[in-house]
Amino acid sequence: MFFLVYLFSYRFNFLFDAFCYFLSLFLLLGMPRLPGNKEAVVGGFINRLREGFDYIYSHTEIKRLFLYQMAERVCWTYYILMMFYVLQERGEGLYVYALLDIPLGLGGVLAGAVVGKLAERLGPRGTHSVLGWSLIMMAASIYFMFHSGPLPVLMVTTLFSAFASFSSSILSMTRLQKLADPNLLARVFSLREMATMGSFSLGCVIAGYGAERFGSAAVATGLALWGGVIGLLWLLRIKPLKEQVEESI
Repeated sequence: MFFLVYLFSYRFNFLFDAFCYFLSLFLLLGMPRLPGNKEAVVGGFINRLREGFDYIYSHTEIKRLFLYQMAERVCWTYYILMMFYVLQERGEGLYVYALLDIPLGLGGVLAGAVVGKLAERLGPRGTHSVLGWSLIMMAASIYFMFHSGPLPVLMVTTLFSAFASFSSSILSMTRLQKLADPNLLARVFSLREMATMGSFSLGCVIAGYGAERFGSAAVATGLALWGGVIGLLWLLRIKPLKEQVEESI
């Protein structure tokens, strides 16, 4: 992958990702239908999709989690900024950008080890608080990431940002599993993926244009303010609700 990016510039990375998603779509379309799955036939795709949207819209806390995750995915556009910042503005080699994937992966592993164990133990209020502070931690990391010079500082801030982001993803997905109707869980998670990837894609377009126009530091400041304000609003103004669907025994 890095060899291809080296040959065709870092912009090839996005084309390669798009090609992989497009190929995955064709592979999924070629899969046979599950035997006895009558629900997939009755009602049609559009009706099932509308039913999923209606279900999410009618459940306040599920809707809040969707909006939270969409806001968090906007902050994730720092990853695109990092590529521009390292390769374009700093003029570093591609190996430096590759090195930054190490703390990114470590942050995900640490979040899985630490937060993954706590996810089932935290109640609604505990999960709510950790989600808010995770977004604030991510916002602070993004700011210092693009306003610090040395590479070690950049790696440390990347580690903290990845830990905060993966922690929020683990907790919010665990929370969704507890809240959603098991019969609609697949649709809820499919729509979640569509919503978060949509907000991430839109954020990447805006962040990329802003970085070329005003510089990555200015855009990173905007992302940090966005994440910090949303995190504070989540903690101070939005109160967690009780589970809307009891866990099946």
